[in-house]
Amino acid sequence: MYVCIIAAHTVTLTARTMGLESCYIGVLEISAQYYPPIMDELNLPPKHKIFSVLALGYPEQKYLRTVDRQPMKVRWE
Repeated sequence: MYVCIIAAHTVTLTARTMGLESCYIGVLEISAQYYPPIMDELNLPPKHKIFSVLALGYPEQKYLRTVDRQPMKVRWE
């Protein structure tokens, strides 16, 4: 399970370098467990489970500025 989550996170980071944005959809993982029509619609092979769901796409808007923040006070030793 953790390998799938790490792979999904790697996909989101890679997608960002390609100009794509992503969003985790955690509610589908839980919904598929308790509402059988979802699994029927997905038509997964027997004994397969959903561990992570991502939505990927090109953003409609681009933000040219970020939020102004106070500089962090960090000391490296």
